[in-house]
Amino acid sequence: MIEIKNLSFSYTEKKVLDNITLSMYKGKLHGLVGRNGSGKSTLLKCCLKFLKVSDDTILISDKDINNISIKDLSKLIAYLPQDHEQSFSWKVKEIVLMGRTPYMKGMFGLDKDDYNIIYSKLELLDILDLAEFSFNELSGGQKQLVMIARALAQETPIIFLDEPTSSLDFSNQLMIWRMLKRISDIGITVVVCTHDPNHILWYCDNVIAIDDGKILATGDTATVLNEELLYNIYKNRYRIETIGDQKIIYPESFH
Repeated sequence: MIEIKNLSFSYTEKKVLDNITLSMYKGKLHGLVGRNGSGKSTLLKCCLKFLKVSDDTILISDKDINNISIKDLSKLIAYLPQDHEQSFSWKVKEIVLMGRTPYMKGMFGLDKDDYNIIYSKLELLDILDLAEFSFNELSGGQKQLVMIARALAQETPIIFLDEPTSSLDFSNQLMIWRMLKRISDIGITVVVCTHDPNHILWYCDNVIAIDDGKILATGDTATVLNEELLYNIYKNRYRIETIGDQKIIYPESFH
């Protein structure tokens, strides 16, 4: 779905991305991991045309993103940023309807089909009962599910999420990750920035490890995410052990 070739990017004189080359595949859950300031969010922003890149550097479905209009790109990629607080007390159904903006039909706006779509996404995520609730009255986990429903309402083949579970408790983190896996299983390409390598180990098909603007490793999670890679990312020793039937990453020393 996405091909990146020799991507470099600098803010003024500071190089943030250095010769990035990688592929992201249809129907796979990709975990993008790296330390703070490694270039993860910048990579997503380049793919979203928030930042300007050279021609033929980023291809989506074999199309150069520089030749794709913003409206058409919004039909290809949905984006869930890290922060999405709402100042106004919108209802949940109104928040999700915002995902239909790329399909608005001039002065006639949204129609019955758009409402059917948003209700189907709420039902898919098991939050249809929240449709009439005020967004600002919801819990953190419920808010994240509503924002994912809004992204799904765009009906794009690709979804980017930047730290979607960073402010949630452990139970809600796992709930969101299970839902992202469920979404990828229906054929949507999902790319998630995260600081927790355990989430990648447990849920992601592919891992993309980045450090200092360079790709350290990318590929099948079960093969690529190992103790050596963890050391190269975090500069500390970590162990990967199996407890029951589940692998878990933990630090070699807690001191």
